[in-house]
Amino acid sequence: MNAWLPTLFCALPLSVIGQITLTSSDLPQPGVVYPLVDIAPPVLADLEFAGPNAVWDFSTVIDLNDAPQTPQPMNSASATALFVFNNPFNSSYQCDFFLPTELPDVGFDLSGIIPVDGFSNFYKTDGDAYTIAGLALGAAGFDVPVPYTDRDELFPLPLSADMTFSSTNALAMDIPETFGYWSDGTRDVVVDGWGTLVLPDGEHDVLRVRTEIFAHDSIYIPQIGTPFAFDRTQVVYQWWGQGHGFPLLEVTSLFGVPATSRYLNLSVEPSSVVETSSQEFAAYPNPAHCSAPVRIDAPQGADVEWFDARGQRVSTQRLRGMAIDAPERPGIYILRCGEAATRFVVY
Repeated sequence: MNAWLPTLFCALPLSVIGQITLTSSDLPQPGVVYPLVDIAPPVLADLEFAGPNAVWDFSTVIDLNDAPQTPQPMNSASATALFVFNNPFNSSYQCDFFLPTELPDVGFDLSGIIPVDGFSNFYKTDGDAYTIAGLALGAAGFDVPVPYTDRDELFPLPLSADMTFSSTNALAMDIPETFGYWSDGTRDVVVDGWGTLVLPDGEHDVLRVRTEIFAHDSIYIPQIGTPFAFDRTQVVYQWWGQGHGFPLLEVTSLFGVPATSRYLNLSVEPSSVVETSSQEFAAYPNPAHCSAPVRIDAPQGADVEWFDARGQRVSTQRLRGMAIDAPERPGIYILRCGEAATRFVVY
C-alpha cells in the first residue's frame, strides 16, 4: 500500500531546467547485462548532502570487484512462477523480470540450513510504481512462488524532483517442516535532490533518492527449533540517471555507517545475453547434480562460461569432448557459449 505526495508549483522557476524524470523505460530491462561494480563504502562522505543543482563527487571510488546484474526475462521463469507472476487475470502481479536476491542477514549462514538453491525477486515496472510483487525459492530444480500479500512498492512512476512516497509491504512464506519466513515493513522515500554526479567515467545528470526502510522479520527453521524475530533499519541512497536501468550509484547505510555500495561502470557498455534453446547450444541434463557431467551441444574448442545468480563468472571451461562439469555448489546459473546462453539449475 502506498501514498505519494508530489510537491506542486504554480510556476516553475528557472532552477528546475535540467531536472530529469524517471519512467519505466529507465528501469532494468530483461536480458541486459549491467556492468555494476562493488566499491569500498565511502565512510567519509556526507551522504545526507542533497538539494537542488547539487554536485556529488565520487570520482575517486575504490573498486572491489565486478558484480554485473542480468535481469532475467519472464519467459525463462519456471511454470509455477509464471502462473503466479504472469497471471493475465491479475495485473498487479504481471511482472517484467526477475533477479536473484538473498534473505536478510540474520548473523549466520543460512545456506547450509535451509534446503533451497536460491531466491529470486519478481519485479513489475509498468503502472504507477516500481514494485517487487513477490519472490520464488528454488529447490531441486523447482521454484516455489511466494507473492507479497502487500506488494513492496519501491517508488512511484514517473519519479521526479521533490516527490515523497510512503509504502508498506508484507510477505508470508511457510513451507511445512522446511522453512518459515514472515516480514512486515515500511518504506519512506524522498527525492531530496537533483544535479550532477561525478563518477570515474565522468559527469551525469541525476535524481537523488533517499529511502529509509524498516522491517520486522521472523524466521522458523525446524533444525533450530524456536522461531526467532529481529528488526531491520537501513537507509539506501541512490543516484538515478535516465536510461541506465540501475542507479548510477547506490550506498546502503546501517546504523548511520555506510555498509555496502556499488556504481554502474558506464565505461563498459551494457551488453545483451540472448537465451536460446536452439540446437546450436543446448546443455543437458538440466537440472544436474553438483559436479556432474553436463553434455554440451557446441563446437569443439568453444569456451563455455558459468555465471552464478549474482552475474559473477564462476568458471570457464574449454569444450574438449562432449561434456563439462557442473559447478560444485547448488544454485541457479546462466551457462553461456559465445553469444548464446541458457538458464541452468544445479542441485
